[in-house]
Amino acid sequence: MSTHKHIDRIALLIILTVLAGVLILFAGMGASGERTGMEKEYETGLFSTDQVHTIEITMDDWEGFLEDCENEEYVMCDVTIDGQTVREVGIRAKGNTSLTQVKNYGNDRYSFKLEFI
Repeated sequence: MSTHKHIDRIALLIILTVLAGVLILFAGMGASGERTGMEKEYETGLFSTDQVHTIEITMDDWEGFLEDCENEEYVMCDVTIDGQTVREVGIRAKGNTSLTQVKNYGNDRYSFKLEFI
């Protein structure tokens, strides 16, 4: 046990600092635990459950991309979502064991990850 005469005050100060940090962190979250006021414009439309979206991916060498999917490297493409095109989007296959299984079965039904800049 410490014999420092101010140890109680120091411990209380640390606890209050951590508590204040936690309160600041959660101040931006709503009751459901989701962040409020920090949503990007596309989130409200793209992740809406009111409609089924049409997503088209356009790139120069789709077949070559599928052959190299196991590398999990981003390739540039254009993505059109419900008629609105976003250019120069990164796309790569995602997965771990599922990625290997798709390749081993000779299938080309990969899951993809899109990276919008």
